[in-house]
Amino acid sequence: MRAAAYPRQQQRQRPAMEPAPGLTIASHVPVPQYLKA
Repeated sequence: MRAAAYPRQQQRQRPAMEPAPGLTIASHVPVPQYLKA
């Protein structure tokens, strides 16, 4: 459940990653790894 909230916050902080790129990366790579990276 927490993982779902993290990507949204990241996208808000980084407007450039808001579009498909952010969603695609989150879908392919685990959320925790994406946040740590």
